[in-house]
Amino acid sequence: MALRHEGEYSYGDSATDVWDYFVWRDRNSPEPVRHWRHVVCPCGSGAFVVDYDPDSQFLERICTGCEAEVVMFEHEYSTPKKRPNDTDLLECICGADEFEVVGVTEPFGADRPDSARTFYLGLRCVVCGCLGCYADWNPRYNDAEAYLAMM
Repeated sequence: MALRHEGEYSYGDSATDVWDYFVWRDRNSPEPVRHWRHVVCPCGSGAFVVDYDPDSQFLERICTGCEAEVVMFEHEYSTPKKRPNDTDLLECICGADEFEVVGVTEPFGADRPDSARTFYLGLRCVVCGCLGCYADWNPRYNDAEAYLAMM
């Protein structure tokens, strides 16, 4: 099966369907999405619980296979992100909180196709397959692949 739409929700069977969702969603955009990355834990698991604070853009994924915790978008030149007091575990409309995690970027324009003007956090519920955009922000990063590698 592939990406399918049921009412106001979209569903899929794999992380690739999250990418297809963003391509479908941005089909009329002058700057469509261009880069994506599906996160897989070093243990081989692709399912995570995701902790998010929209005010600070704190984003952490916790592997459901080995329980490894990774604060996303920390890198050697950044100040380590501290967990805010008020984070929320992201939850699907079905009540489940286990997701496949996909990062998607939109470039600055055709003249800078490898940039990341906008970042989207795409998730697919591993229980019901519902998928969508759970967060977005403007990192204004010149290298989309390097930005997505920090997931």
